[in-house]
Amino acid sequence: MDKGQSRTSDKSQERRGNRVLALPGMREAIESVEDRAWVRAVDEAINEGGEGELGDEARELINKSTVEAFGQFLRLRIVDDFIFDNFDAQLELAALEAGPKIAELWELSENAGRYLSTVIYWRRYSLAPTRIDYSPLVVVSMEHRKISAVLENHAKELREKGVFMTCIRQLQKNHVYLDITDLPSVSFRQASRAVSICRRYLGIKRKDLQPGGTGTINAERALEAFYLRKMGKPSKKIASELGFKVYTQDNPSGSYPLLRKYLKLGSEINEKLLNLDKFLTSVLYGS
Repeated sequence: MDKGQSRTSDKSQERRGNRVLALPGMREAIESVEDRAWVRAVDEAINEGGEGELGDEARELINKSTVEAFGQFLRLRIVDDFIFDNFDAQLELAALEAGPKIAELWELSENAGRYLSTVIYWRRYSLAPTRIDYSPLVVVSMEHRKISAVLENHAKELREKGVFMTCIRQLQKNHVYLDITDLPSVSFRQASRAVSICRRYLGIKRKDLQPGGTGTINAERALEAFYLRKMGKPSKKIASELGFKVYTQDNPSGSYPLLRKYLKLGSEINEKLLNLDKFLTSVLYGS
């Protein structure tokens, strides 16, 4: 591949990465992972502090069980350092598991899931990648459980080398896999078209693999509209507060078609975030 082709590929991958991050609710999902990891790190600090692992002063402040004492506890240098270090570890764990889960909830591809794992972890360092990292996927076809188990035990080692290994029995449903070992570029383009045909006939859809740009609907506004409705506020009040256009030509009392669209999206995003939160709780705290 020459430099021109490489630049074109990088731009294409960057566009796909940006498309994933621009999906409604994606920013909220990423922030949810960060928040959960931070809360877990603070919980660990409280447990360690209460057991005296962070010094006598920290233990005394935790045992006082007052808001003021807790604030002093968090301001201790040893506690602050512990939370920062533990947050890094918790975020790495949460990001690794959350990326694929978010991709599943948002109906995205496996590549998008791996990309999101990287974005979630590195975003706090302002080093978020600008393109999807297409790590090699090794598909192993073996029926022998013992052999499969041996390979599974080395999955972490392979991931550290940038390779994702899976056995046939672990393949996700509704996915099309293409072996591109030693595949020339012309054959790859032909095979890619064949994969697209397979996806179409089998009804396999992944939003980040579809052509076209993302919608312009504001996820934060959609969630706000949904929460206002959950609080019992009528549509006319919500439309007034959020500035939705009211149509009165055929309906004197007014109609809000855009508000209905936002309420529907807000409900969908809220459901996804709830499922993500339950998943993160099981990951960080255990079932």
